[in-house]
Amino acid sequence: MTEQNKRHQVLFVGNREPAEMQPVVETVLELTATSELRFVTNIMEAIKFCSEENWSPDLLILCQNWSHEFRSQEINTLITTMPLARLVCCYGIWCESDGRNYDLLPFASRVQARLAAERIRYEWDVLAGVAQPLPLTASRDEMFSQQASQKLPCAISHPTVKIISPDRTLKEYWQELLVTTGWEMFNSKKNSSTPDLLLWDIDPWTEQIAMKIYSFHQKHPSVPIVGMMNACHPEDFSNATAQGIKEILPKLAPVQLLLERLIAIIAVD
Repeated sequence: MTEQNKRHQVLFVGNREPAEMQPVVETVLELTATSELRFVTNIMEAIKFCSEENWSPDLLILCQNWSHEFRSQEINTLITTMPLARLVCCYGIWCESDGRNYDLLPFASRVQARLAAERIRYEWDVLAGVAQPLPLTASRDEMFSQQASQKLPCAISHPTVKIISPDRTLKEYWQELLVTTGWEMFNSKKNSSTPDLLLWDIDPWTEQIAMKIYSFHQKHPSVPIVGMMNACHPEDFSNATAQGIKEILPKLAPVQLLLERLIAIIAVD
């Protein structure tokens, strides 16, 4: 049996009920339609289940909903008990500072829940033998190099985009990235009256930004607005989408993901 046709075993650990974890659940259910999928509520239950059932997962999905949810000893036992399993820790908004404040889980295993779909699909490709695995010991530089080595999706029709951000360096980074992948910077003197897409830095979310977005959306409802925000709490997401934001992505989202989302948005609109 080839790796691509193998019936993989997947273990889902943690609370999957919060709204921000639903993209994780949906992706896992989609990929494991013909595989063995088991759900457990915590790490110790996962260790007990695998030991008693003599069950060895190929992929281990760990949902972290708050900081210090897991103890160091639990994590170490989990990793040593299942050394061959690919590990992906999908963490929620309240855990976004964990990587800076303390490290219980390997950096290479952690991904924001709202970006987890792409990472889980990548790990699925690793299991299928069509993608190169990164070790749990991979550094930030190694992770970045792996992402940068992927072929970037290009916008074939050369759509126009307008970028709004008070951060000059970040704005120039987005401009360079988009121009090199087929986008054109919107110029009111050269282009039509509106851009094909508006990329808006909405971090931090303020009443002033909300009013500007609402005003623009009322005047140009056909122009999709993509908001860029790091720590996007559920209430921020609700408020932003209510004003006309189409989608919210992290300001430093992986390049591949950012480009794919932007292309998908203009394709629909």
